[in-house]
Amino acid sequence: MRWSVCIIVIFCIVNALLQRFGVALDQPRAAEDSPTAALQADLQAQRGRLKVATLRGVPVFVHWSFPAGGLLISCVANPGVLGAVFYCLAYAALIAIHEFGHFLAARAFGLKVFAVDISGLGGACLVQAPRSLVPAFWIYGAGALAQAGLLALTLAAVALHGAPQSVGGRSVVITFTFVNGLLLLMNLIPGKTRGGLSTDGEVLWGLYLHATRGHAHPLAQQLAASPVFPPSARLLAMEKLVPPGFTTGIELLNDDTTPMEFVVEMLEKHAKLEREAAIALMLGIHTQGGMLLPLANFDQAERVALAIQKDALANRHQLVCRAVESRSQ
Repeated sequence: MRWSVCIIVIFCIVNALLQRFGVALDQPRAAEDSPTAALQADLQAQRGRLKVATLRGVPVFVHWSFPAGGLLISCVANPGVLGAVFYCLAYAALIAIHEFGHFLAARAFGLKVFAVDISGLGGACLVQAPRSLVPAFWIYGAGALAQAGLLALTLAAVALHGAPQSVGGRSVVITFTFVNGLLLLMNLIPGKTRGGLSTDGEVLWGLYLHATRGHAHPLAQQLAASPVFPPSARLLAMEKLVPPGFTTGIELLNDDTTPMEFVVEMLEKHAKLEREAAIALMLGIHTQGGMLLPLANFDQAERVALAIQKDALANRHQLVCRAVESRSQ
């Protein structure tokens, strides 16, 4: 009990301090916040974040604050320098397992995963808001299920082989059992974080109330913010999506599966956009349902569209990109 109180108090203090530096620590998954703000934060690898990997087109970021969780646990456990190192590594692994639980569930239901972020006391898996209840329950519960699986495997290993005697082994077991269980409980309790985001438990409870009592869908705002048009849609027929003076260029449509990092890469590679411009266009595609990119002439538009479609097909993505000309509509 004393361990629980100490860890919760230290978590709150460190969380408050690091939030002053703009570090989002208490977001066990950030699939429900504003898509534009979330994508800008992660795909642009904002200051202090390092892109360490790309997993199936999804960028994985680590923030400089990632050792904070392990360090504060080691302050309570007092395991020495070596133990503190293992606590940091084990805690980062615990957060990663939680976030990749969300990642795998989202990909299993064919939804976009924008980025995975490991930082400070928590992490964020930025995914497209699911449009139906069953995928939503699985995606928002997947982090907790991944933690529960890790807890069960660790307890089974201890039961079979006994408690580890080494400093590193004890640090890992304590993190994967006691700390894991504590964070699992905290995350499943319905409520809001200091940053204003909902815990997984809050979203799951909201989904339950929506399904059984007709309450408002907890992801309604995010669903409305990411329209998906059918492949046959023509943006030139949607006046609000046509840039002033547009005559010739390409149109790109939002879909449910293409990784947004892939779209950025295509715009950089074939449309020759700078990365920030490519990210801005990608965000517009996601939030508006599609965008038109003006180009010099129709021949250039055809070359760019064909090159993007070729790469999309080669990577088995459903991205729709066409050359369009207003005079021919």
